[in-house]
Parts: sequence; C-alpha cells; structure tokens
Amino acid sequence: SPRLLSEFGIQSFPSYETVKKFTRQNERYASSYVMTYHQRDYSFTNDKNIYYVDKYYKKPQDLKELCYLSSLVQAEGLKLCVEHLRMNKPRCNGAIYWQLNDCWMGQSESVIDYCGMPKAANYYERNFFAPHIVVVSERENEIVIGISNDTANDTKYNVKYEFCSFDGEVIESKAFNAFVSASSCCVIYKCKSPFGDKDTDKYVYVGICNDEGEVLSRAIYQKFSDKKIIYPKVKIDIAQSDSTHFTVKTNGFAKNVYLVCGDAVFSDNFFTLRKGEERIVTTNVPVNKDNIEIVTLNDLMRTD
Repeated sequence: SPRLLSEFGIQSFPSYETVKKFTRQNERYASSYVMTYHQRDYSFTNDKNIYYVDKYYKKPQDLKELCYLSSLVQAEGLKLCVEHLRMNKPRCNGAIYWQLNDCWMGQSESVIDYCGMPKAANYYERNFFAPHIVVVSERENEIVIGISNDTANDTKYNVKYEFCSFDGEVIESKAFNAFVSASSCCVIYKCKSPFGDKDTDKYVYVGICNDEGEVLSRAIYQKFSDKKIIYPKVKIDIAQSDSTHFTVKTNGFAKNVYLVCGDAVFSDNFFTLRKGEERIVTTNVPVNKDNIEIVTLNDLMRTD
C-alpha cells in the first residue's frame, strides 16, 4: 500500500483487427517470427502473456481468441490493483498505470493499441477510475463490500445486494443505505459467503445509486475462476436505432460481451450483461448491425 503507485502494468496482445494489419494469414500464431518480433519486451517473447491466459482461462483455439483473452487478463489485472489501492485511502491517493497507447503495432502494456482500438482495460478503467466505485471481495468465508468515494463531497448511497444464478434466479437480496465521507473509503457491508463448493453458476451483484436513481457503480463477484466455469449458452440481440446507435440485449448471463466491426470503435465493450439487461452503445462511424461480430466468454469457455 504505497502513498502513490506511479508505474505498474501488465501486457496484452493488440486487437485481432490490428494484428491482421501487420501479419499474413500464415503468420497469425503467437510464436511466429512476426508476432515475436512485434513483442515490446523482446527478451521473453510472448510466453508470459500465454502463461497468464492459460492460468485463468481455458486454452484458446487460435490467435484471435488469444487476443481477446489476453485483453481480459490485462483488464482484470489493472482492475484488481486499482481497486486495492482505492480501498487503501487515504494512505494511497494515486495510481498511474503504464501505459496509455503505442508508438508501434505489437504486444505491450498499452490499453489502446497503435491503430486506436481500445483494449478491454480501456473500458474497464472508466469504471475502476470512476469517482465512486463499489468493490466486492471474499475474505475468510465472508463477502466484503466496500465503497471508495473519490469526490470532495460526503455521499449517501442506495445499495443493492443480490446473490443470483446464471439463469436469473435471485436467491438472496438486500437493499440498504450507506454513507461515505469525502475522499475516503470504507467497508459498508459484510456477510457470510453464500457460495457453496459447487456454485460455479452463481454470482454476487452489487450496485450503488444516488437518490436520483443514477447508477454510480456496479460490481459482479464470482468465487470461482473463469477457467472452472461453464457459462450458459445465450442469445444476444442487437437493435439498431440509427447508423451509430445500438441496443444490446441478452436472454441470459453474458460475460465480457465484445462487439467487433472492422475499425469501428464502440462506446462500451467487454461488458457483462445479466439476464434481461440491455446496454446502449454507439460507434464512431456508421455501422450495419448485421456486420457486428459478437464474442463472449460464454462462447470460449468450452468443456473440451
């Protein structure tokens, strides 16, 4: 718990759309000469990236899946660090990660690749660096919920806690108010962990709102690693209101929804939708919804 953590980071591959710009078809595998040459830290090739992906996720089938999973590893790593630091206010009052963007196409610690394509971490940081965040963890068989208030105002929060299954069943719920002083953090709720040894299909959801009903932060906590979870098959629909505005809906728990359409940049991505939830997203260029590819962790966490 430093006073200021001024440089930390974790690598990931760039988006697969960017990889296609500096590789030929027969070079699109992690250990190819071109992919190794485009590794920012040439001393360890791409082995470290692959190690982390293999540790937390099932084995990717190709480089396209590796790029997606590597981006999630980076995002989850930065999120874990920043949430830890923010829950250590006021001892720690700053975190500066390395790095924002790239000067060359390749694997690096950047959260935006050379072609301007945001990685998962760039979307995650909009949440974990938000003025108000809720953090959920599990310690000694207890669920611990904390809030970090990084504003100059004392704030009252309306808190919603749910223990749910992937099929949408709310097994346990609680609503209450919490108060956190300006520029501080505190634990607002503890309870016995509701997870059993085989509850790989369940999760804890916590959302915090202000009195106007605006959602300030939300968190989903799963006891088990994604590598141990078989996510349900889900159907994701995209409704298009105009050339750049879309509504994404799901009929089940959809983990890390990734929308891809060439070089288009989406306003939100790599997000998780609970059953019945929807998300409004926009693009920086006109896009036809029929050309949008949808990737989810549900698709990749297979039984084979």
